[in-house]
Amino acid sequence: MSATESVSFAGDSLLKITDVIARTSMGKTTIYRKIEQKAFPAPVALGPKSVRWLKSEVDQWIASLKQQAAA
Repeated sequence: MSATESVSFAGDSLLKITDVIARTSMGKTTIYRKIEQKAFPAPVALGPKSVRWLKSEVDQWIASLKQQAAA
């Protein structure tokens, strides 16, 4: 686990936006645009100004891209 993957959520790691950007190679604006379009997993709110993404959901999204590319 990297230094930025901090908290565990029901057995799943929570990722900061910087981790999501690194995993997906997308920019912050693109990530939020895709969330609006329901084309990317929405984050979990930890507080009024704090959100994290479930690692399993981001990994599943990446896997779905690989499946689409293979089809």
